[in-house]
Amino acid sequence: MTEEDTCSWNIVYPCYIDKSKSCSGGRKVAAQYTVDNPTVDEIKLVCDRLELKCLIEREKSHPKDWPPKGRVRVYLPSNTNTSNSQVITKLQLLRKVGSMIPMLKSRQELPSTSKTKPLIAGVGEPTLSKSHKGKKGKK
Repeated sequence: MTEEDTCSWNIVYPCYIDKSKSCSGGRKVAAQYTVDNPTVDEIKLVCDRLELKCLIEREKSHPKDWPPKGRVRVYLPSNTNTSNSQVITKLQLLRKVGSMIPMLKSRQELPSTSKTKPLIAGVGEPTLSKSHKGKKGKK
């Protein structure tokens, strides 16, 4: 696709759904639809699941949040009669993306075995050796 084809597509920056951002910092949705540190790859995965055309632009950045680079261009069909999509507006898209990112496999916490097993005394604990540095004693 060329730039002329995608210039009218909606742009989604990760800061639009970032929980740590304020509305003046670039967030566009209510706190219930936000996630911690969203990435452009996660946004693209959700758009793919919603069967929306999307394109990642990694070299672009948001004016208020420039260090994390990247944005996603998403095509929302204008004719809703022919679309099977659940998303019609950009706000609906942002809410849907924010609610679906926590369900991604990359966001699911794997059970950790080291936290569930109690340590047996003497096994697996670091031992501290007492060192007798300094003066031995005065006579």
